[in-house]
Amino acid sequence: MRSSSRSAKILGLFLLLLGGIAAILMLGGCGAALMPQITSEKEPLVGDAARPNLDRKSGKSASPDKGTPAHPASDPLVSEPQSYPIGPTDILQIQIYAGGEKHEDFSAEVSPTGMITSPLIGDIQVTGSTSFELAARMTKLLGRDFFINPQVLVAVKEHGRKVFVMGEVKKPGAYSLDPGLTALNLCILAGGFGEYAAPARAHVTRFENGATRTIAINLLRIQQGKDQDLVLQSGDRIDIPQRLF
Repeated sequence: MRSSSRSAKILGLFLLLLGGIAAILMLGGCGAALMPQITSEKEPLVGDAARPNLDRKSGKSASPDKGTPAHPASDPLVSEPQSYPIGPTDILQIQIYAGGEKHEDFSAEVSPTGMITSPLIGDIQVTGSTSFELAARMTKLLGRDFFINPQVLVAVKEHGRKVFVMGEVKKPGAYSLDPGLTALNLCILAGGFGEYAAPARAHVTRFENGATRTIAINLLRIQQGKDQDLVLQSGDRIDIPQRLF
């Protein structure tokens, strides 16, 4: 009897132990089901997501502001070779910028004496300068008296390329400068010499590098093949005087 009673107690303790183990396992499963899963992905913080990409040195945004151009390229001018010298009757397009704003945008025709008139600056000699050189001079003048760090853009909008013949010819006036046009040929285009012309005392007035140059030519000797004819440049003016008797 004692042996049977002891066996029953051991069996009871064993069943109790199994029941406890089962209860622990059930509680562990419920806890795992209720616990949120943790992933390895790092979610961006709200502050980091809203923070712009800043340059470490300047503290400014490293991404370019597409809405604000670095230079006034929204108004492109006619592309012009920098070696082209501006001449009389050329039409220039000039834009003046300062403080990120366009202050002037105007056209100017070069006079026969090689001058244009610009707002603020006034009259300025341009003949013989390239568009780049003229822009640099205007920038210096505007920066000295009117603006801080101005920018000037100059382009030749229309090539004048004119030459002039005055005095004792039948049709004086302005003529288009074709390549290779000479002084004598221009007088022929103008209808030839007048009755009282003195072609031996003709002269050509030329504007270059801001100065006026007078070139004496004997069109009579050129006509006879004794002297070499003069090839004209844009803005040249031939004067045929009257003979003295």
